Amino acid sequence: MTRMTSPLFPMTFAAMAIGLIASLLIAFTPVIHSGLPLAIVAGGLMLALMTAGIAIDRRRAMPAAVLVRTRS
Repeated sequence: MTRMTSPLFPMTFAAMAIGLIASLLIAFTPVIHSGLPLAIVAGGLMLALMTAGIAIDRRRAMPAAVLVRTRS
């Protein structure tokens, strides 16, 4: 059985953690403007890494499925 995880999979969790920390910064910072640019960057990074991970998983899923079918 072939594992279909991308090398970016752990990075997506790291990006989500960065987004969570940035949102907590906004929630607990008295001056909202200091945390807002960080949250925007972290949110963009999170979306980009998740999209890249999904795209890589989809690309690998097709050859892996064909490989499994041809072996059996």
